Amino acid sequence: MGGTTGSDAAYAGYSSNLSESVKQLQFIGVMSVTVQVTTTVQIAIVGVFSPAERYGSLVVKNESGAALHSDGVETHIVLDPIIPEVQ
Repeated sequence: MGGTTGSDAAYAGYSSNLSESVKQLQFIGVMSVTVQVTTTVQIAIVGVFSPAERYGSLVVKNESGAALHSDGVETHIVLDPIIPEVQ
């Protein structure tokens, strides 16, 4: 969906048409953050989604005005499976 490749890279969408390609992604949610000069831990539960396929790629659209850190120590994303109970 949306022209993702599965490798770490800046998302450019189809034919570098980012504004139209973002519309093809499955929206999960929004995390409102504050722009801080100092290191501030910001945590949120963003949403729930059910993938349409076995594999997927997470695309993060950053509109905060501040750059995200590039390593797993400062930036951490968790996908927790919710397994439905069948009785």
